[in-house]
Amino acid sequence: MFASVVAVSLLTASLSAALTVKAALSEINGPDDLYGNSVATIEGSTAESWLTGALSGSGETIKVQLYPDVPSCLAALKNGKVKTVIHDSPILQYDIKELWPDKF
Repeated sequence: MFASVVAVSLLTASLSAALTVKAALSEINGPDDLYGNSVATIEGSTAESWLTGALSGSGETIKVQLYPDVPSCLAALKNGKVKTVIHDSPILQYDIKELWPDKF
């Protein structure tokens, strides 16, 4: 039970941080904005489990696009294939700074 609470807390924190990274560049400003949009995440991640199981109050789902790694997710974002990337915040922040040092 405790492990579940910790896992959900970490996922929520990561989701919030990931949305913050993209919020300035998109119409996605919170978890409710994910429904009906294409979202990139890592195949087999906790984020994938949450995103694929999430339903809005009206039954709308999140269009999850799976990628093997963060650079692939970020490339999909840069190329307009997805609206945002959901993954662990520290990993996202590191890869963003490595891939786009002049932007962030």
